[in-house]
Amino acid sequence: MNASGNRAWQLTFYVALALIVAGAGILLFNTGGVDGLSELWPLATFLAGIFYCHLAGSAVRRGRTLFPGILVSLASVVHLGVSLAGLPPDDYWPMYVIVVGLSLALSGWLGYRRARANYLVPSLSFMLLGAFFLVFSLGFSTMSFRSFLSQWWPGLLVSAGIILFVLYYLMRAIAPSAGKGSPRP
Repeated sequence: MNASGNRAWQLTFYVALALIVAGAGILLFNTGGVDGLSELWPLATFLAGIFYCHLAGSAVRRGRTLFPGILVSLASVVHLGVSLAGLPPDDYWPMYVIVVGLSLALSGWLGYRRARANYLVPSLSFMLLGAFFLVFSLGFSTMSFRSFLSQWWPGLLVSAGIILFVLYYLMRAIAPSAGKGSPRP
């Protein structure tokens, strides 16, 4: 594609993005979803995050460069959603932990066109940890976090042991020649 054709596609992308964000903001304002235009600042950060993702798409290591843009974009959407719902920050902070995990998974997937363990394992950990804290933060559990932790902390030891067993057997299955000299179970 020649340079002028590429610029036309770039311009089309930016105009489409601006129309979507402007339309969403005006729609929220006209329907009474927000009281004033000052409450729409997350749309500007969303726009900046998507713009950064678009620029990062041409980078060599797209997975690393896409993460900040995806994180800013998703965090803006979460902030706008919970502010429209009227939730206090003490209740929804674990959603940002989930957003970090989701951003990490998306940046790995979009950057390398496949699931990679160095993106998938930490992202799943963040998402599960955020969901765990969200249960206590939103009051879905009758037990407080402190009493849950004081009663169920040995489960962390069991979980760590299970994870080590799974990693042990996965590593032996992936690299059988690496374990020569040691007896196979």
